[in-house]
Amino acid sequence: MSKANQLRSRLTRPVVLVGLMGSGKTRLGRMLARALRVGFIDTDDVVIQQAGADIPAIFETQGEAAFRDMEAAAIRDLLGGADRLVQVISTGGGAPMRPENAALIFGDTISIWTRADFPVLLERVGRSNDRPLLRNADPEKTLRDMAEIRYPVYRQADIAIDTDSGSIDDILSRTLTRIEEVLTS
Repeated sequence: MSKANQLRSRLTRPVVLVGLMGSGKTRLGRMLARALRVGFIDTDDVVIQQAGADIPAIFETQGEAAFRDMEAAAIRDLLGGADRLVQVISTGGGAPMRPENAALIFGDTISIWTRADFPVLLERVGRSNDRPLLRNADPEKTLRDMAEIRYPVYRQADIAIDTDSGSIDDILSRTLTRIEEVLTS
């Protein structure tokens, strides 16, 4: 039986990824879900589906506060009930900043903080135009300011995984090893 199959048989709670935009939450989350043979949900996708609009449009027409409300509702639906599923969930970078979200994300889950150095983050997020919070004159400063505020909250995660070096297979292997450590502690 592979490591992932052994872990899946012992996994009784959701795995939740947190981190700054561009840190690899979605990519790692999809691979982790595939390896563990569980479902994968990105809370951004839930919000997009429910709103019927993409995130930049939500920010433009309804504002960040409305987006955060929709995000909180998605997290509450995924993690707040007794019927929650064993699955991998990728959250938006700002999701844990709301105390009610943080209580669910860092509660009875296995939480993973995906980390990457700033040059890597900037390169990754610079490839897309769908990051409303970085549409300003100094996206690097904005990202650094976010890190300063968010990193103390992300540090509550059970696991921290660096995603800026090594192959995705190596990152996945390290993540599975760390999950195993959490399950045996």
